[in-house]
Amino acid sequence: MTDYQKLLNKYDKPYVKGEEHTKEYKHNLRVQSRLKHRMLIVDELTLEVKYFVLTPSEKETVKYLVKTFNGNFKSLHRQASDETIILAFIFYLKKLDTPKLQLKNYKITRKYNLTDTIFELILCRITNYFMIHHPLFIGESVRDDHDQLIREGEHT
Repeated sequence: MTDYQKLLNKYDKPYVKGEEHTKEYKHNLRVQSRLKHRMLIVDELTLEVKYFVLTPSEKETVKYLVKTFNGNFKSLHRQASDETIILAFIFYLKKLDTPKLQLKNYKITRKYNLTDTIFELILCRITNYFMIHHPLFIGESVRDDHDQLIREGEHT
């Protein structure tokens, strides 16, 4: 390789040491570091909540929710910590399995200050987000004699 090709390879990178980072680059770094931190919190909370054995699909669902709301985590609840919001995701999945689940019966909810009102507010805002971003439409059904509700991009 000739000298000018080495120099091109060296300086053809988006960032060279000593240069100042752009605002966009710094923003992307912050978003990625927040996501990594929140994924660590997910792993810690799944280990800490020993009486709830999360299946692999439930863990993936929690991680999906964290990735979906990573940019606007505080829009779910302004005063709640990241741990509280992630714990609400975990309890949401467990409440689907056991509807009579009471938050006040668990020490971990008191530890991270997850009350019934905070839990309900977070769930309402999750539901509102998905209703806005993934609305239901009436679609024609080929096999049946009635209409079906479908999400945008889905086909019958």
